[in-house]
Amino acid sequence: IGALGGSLGLAALALPGHPALAKGMNAKAFVADTIRDDVAEVQIGQLAMANGGSAGVKDLGQTLDTDHSLAAAEATKVAYGLGIQAPGDLTPAAQQEYDRLAKLHGPAFDREFLRAMIARQKRTISAFTAEAAAQQGEASALAERQLPTVRQHLQIAENLQREARMRSER
Repeated sequence: IGALGGSLGLAALALPGHPALAKGMNAKAFVADTIRDDVAEVQIGQLAMANGGSAGVKDLGQTLDTDHSLAAAEATKVAYGLGIQAPGDLTPAAQQEYDRLAKLHGPAFDREFLRAMIARQKRTISAFTAEAAAQQGEASALAERQLPTVRQHLQIAENLQREARMRSER
């Protein structure tokens, strides 16, 4: 699946919140949006490994790459079970966000990457919490299984951001 992220590029950054936050989201749409978001996280993680300035950001990038490759594989199995093909399309906004981050390196990348990751993880937690509560069969179970990992990513990103701010205030 790591190659999946590399070949599909960045996706699911088009909306101000995770697409699954839209009211009336059905299970199929939730799973498709989740796969797109996983692919985006893989790509962003790979970018962090290449462009990050700190060991912590590079490590988070590796964590995102690994965890979201596994999450995409799990979500893809759910998608097939629901009778849908795993999406691989890119949105123009997703490509624009990736391109913006790709131009940054070192501390500037770290700052923008962490800001973006914190916002993305919070949106994903909201969407997954709502989906888990919706009790839509396997889609809701997928959200519930993946929530702890997303919460962990948020905690890591917030800790890294806090550490960076403390260093800059010295």
